[in-house]
Amino acid sequence: MTTTLLARRHAQTMTSSALAGCAYSLLLLSSLVGCSSRRTIGGLCPEVCSAGTHSELCSVPACMPMAGSPAAAGTDGCAANGCAGVGGSAEPEPARCDAGPALLTRKRLDMLLVIDDAASMYPWWTSLVTGLDEFWHDAGSIGIGVGLQHFSGQTCGPQPYLVPLVPIAPLPDNTASLQQNVPPIPSATTSTIPALTGAQQSVRDWATAHNDAKVVLVLLTDASPGECDSLQGDYDQEAARVARAGYEGTPAVSTYVVGFGALQTLSTIARAGGTEPALVGVSLLDADAASALRTVRDDARPCAFRWSNGTTLAADAAVVVTDSSGSERRYSVQRDAATCDGQDGFYLEDETAPFPLIACPQTCASLSAAAQLTLSTSCKAP
Repeated sequence: MTTTLLARRHAQTMTSSALAGCAYSLLLLSSLVGCSSRRTIGGLCPEVCSAGTHSELCSVPACMPMAGSPAAAGTDGCAANGCAGVGGSAEPEPARCDAGPALLTRKRLDMLLVIDDAASMYPWWTSLVTGLDEFWHDAGSIGIGVGLQHFSGQTCGPQPYLVPLVPIAPLPDNTASLQQNVPPIPSATTSTIPALTGAQQSVRDWATAHNDAKVVLVLLTDASPGECDSLQGDYDQEAARVARAGYEGTPAVSTYVVGFGALQTLSTIARAGGTEPALVGVSLLDADAASALRTVRDDARPCAFRWSNGTTLAADAAVVVTDSSGSERRYSVQRDAATCDGQDGFYLEDETAPFPLIACPQTCASLSAAAQLTLSTSCKAP
C-alpha cells in the first residue's frame, strides 16, 4: 500500500515538472513573439542571445509547439524544454538566412500641383509654364506621381477642388495630360483659401488610399488675396490654418509653396504646412520655376524602403547602393534613428510599417533617383 502511494506521488511529481517546464517554455516563447527585431538567431531576438539569457536556445532549430497553442506557433526554442513532438508534428525546416541580394523598393513620391492662375500671376506666367514643362521632362522626375489643379475662379467654396483636373499618375506617362490642362493665360479670381482647402482634402483621401506613396501638396502662387480670399479678412492666418490642418491631420500632408514674389504670406503658408518656401525670384526674366520644383521634389522624396514579400532582413545584412555608373557603396543597418547623428547608414523605424527601412538624413541626401538599392543578405522561408 505504502509502495503504491509513493509510486503515485513520484509520478505526479514528474508530471508536474514536465508541465512546469513546458509552461515555462510557452511563457518564454510568448514573450519573444513581440521581439523588437525581425532579425532572429535561432528564432530569438539577437539582444536575448547576446545578453547570454537563454543562450542555450540560440542554436536550437525550429520545432512545433504544443497542440492547441497558436500563440507559440512559428517560434523556435521549444525543444529546449522538452515540448518537442507534442502533438505528433515533425520539426519544420528553419528559414534560410544566406539568401540575397534582395532588391529594395523605394517609397514613391506623389505631388498635387495647385496653380494660381489669377490675373495677378500674369507677369510670371511664361516663366511658370516653361518651368513646369522642364520639370515634367526632367530625368529626376521619372517615376514620381504628379497631378494638377488650378484656381477655378467660379465659386469661392472648396467643392471645385475636391477632384483634381488631372489625377495623380507617374511621369512621364502623365505629361501630356498635365500640359493640356495648364491654362493658356491667367485670368481667374484669386481663390487661395478655398483651393487649398479642397485640395488638402483631395490629397488626404489619396494618401489614405495609397500607403505606398508619400503625398504632398505644392501651391504655386504669388499669394495675393482677391475676392474669394476676403480682402477685409485675415488672409495670412486663414491660409496658414488650412496648411497646418493638413500637416497635422491623419494622414499628414505637407504643403510646399513655390512663390512668385516675396510676400510674407508665402513663408507663413509653407511653414504652417511643415516646409520651407521655395521662392521664385525677383527677376521676371528668370525661369526659376523648374529649379524651385526640383528643390521641392528632392526635399519631399521619401527615403523609406521595403523588401519583397517572403523575405526578412538577415542579422548581418547591409544595404548596397549602386549608382548609374555601376559603382557601389555599402552601408550598415542600425536599430534606430538615434544611431544616425550625422553618420551614414540605414535604420529600422517600424518593422510593421509598409516601408520599414529608412536612410539616415546624410545618406538620403546622397541618393539619386536612379540609384538601385539591395540587401547584401536576406532570410527566406523554406
